[in-house]
Amino acid sequence: MQNIKGKRIHFVGVNGSGVSGLMIVSHRLGAIVSGSDMVEGEYFNTLKELGLNVYTGINTDIAGLADLVVYSSAVKTNHPELQNNNAITRGEFLGYISKFFKKTIAIAGTHGKTTTSCMISHVLRLAKKKYCYIIGGIDAETERNSEYFGNDILVVEACEYKDNFLFLNPTISVITSIEFDHPDYFKSFDNLVDSFTKFANNTTTTVILGENVEKLVKCTRAHKCICAFEHTMPIWIENNTICYYGEDNKISTFMPIQNQEFNLKNAVLAYLVLTELGIDKKTIVEGLSNFVGVKRRQEFLGYYNNSIVISDYAHHPTQIKNLIATYIKNKTVTLFFEPHTYSRTKQLMNDFKTCFIGVDTLVILPVYSAREDYDIDGDSKTLFKNITNKNKVLVNSYQEAEKVLRNIHSDIVLIVGAGSIDAWIRSTLINP
Repeated sequence: MQNIKGKRIHFVGVNGSGVSGLMIVSHRLGAIVSGSDMVEGEYFNTLKELGLNVYTGINTDIAGLADLVVYSSAVKTNHPELQNNNAITRGEFLGYISKFFKKTIAIAGTHGKTTTSCMISHVLRLAKKKYCYIIGGIDAETERNSEYFGNDILVVEACEYKDNFLFLNPTISVITSIEFDHPDYFKSFDNLVDSFTKFANNTTTTVILGENVEKLVKCTRAHKCICAFEHTMPIWIENNTICYYGEDNKISTFMPIQNQEFNLKNAVLAYLVLTELGIDKKTIVEGLSNFVGVKRRQEFLGYYNNSIVISDYAHHPTQIKNLIATYIKNKTVTLFFEPHTYSRTKQLMNDFKTCFIGVDTLVILPVYSAREDYDIDGDSKTLFKNITNKNKVLVNSYQEAEKVLRNIHSDIVLIVGAGSIDAWIRSTLINP
């Protein structure tokens, strides 16, 4: 297809952030869209509210009418709706539609890519630019994971899973961080680094590398490579404050609302992208200072038994450590954790053993399997046995977790995981 206006495109796996975002943008670009998933959820319901044709289950008649079928990485290739000669992955389709935009800004990395992407989008909206964004979470301000305001700039969260990001040829790319993840696809850390290196070298103009990434990735093709946290940079972090050279080259400072160390680093990366795009410093600083965040990233949900309830998407040991460090200062903390995939739990078991240190009570739920078959070496019981925390509880269901929750009286309750644990706690808070 030379363009997608008037074309029928069917999406499989629309309750995922990536596919649902692509469905919205395709609709805005003039395609006739339809979509399916086996379950409903937040992304599915948003599509429904927008009046788009989505349904649960399988309907090969609808899929069969499509000029193109786009499917999520979580969907198995034997899915009946994929038996169309023109079925392609989400990553391949994202690479295709990115060509409809004058510039593509792609944010990759193990940690921080959703927040950094959302920060950039927030400032572009403030600057009234003609742009589009597709991110892997929900912007807390717009309540959306994607929207289309014009085709000058496309801001995308570039996912490394199954090398999806290699379908992109970004104008500007960012690699926030690199740690071993997705062990069901990447067989070693070196394999992962190789993919990030290919991604960087697919970039046409500017590559921006996060802290320590320059030690791993060598840029040879982009016109410019910026190492964001070198001492000579025009923006830096000092005493938990972001410093930059403002008007008349004087040192100025600003502080984002969400000012944890990792969010300060995300803001620095966003600032560098926005200056490369020619956005004036005043608008950048105003936007980053007022950025309210992404849903499920340290999101305050309310109270339960007088405990503050915070939901967070963290599912990698490093993310979990950073999250805990934010809240354990002079506070009692209970953490409910839903492990995400057997392969990740198994391969990162040594890191998971100690990443929960500091919480007063730890509750482990069953693994959210996503696309994977059961593996005893990566299940919750095995994880529970290995974790070094003394005060820990293993539950077999959300119902059992709720019974534990009723007897918790911590200052803070952290709800942690990338699966459906967030939907469970939201439902529990509505119907305690």
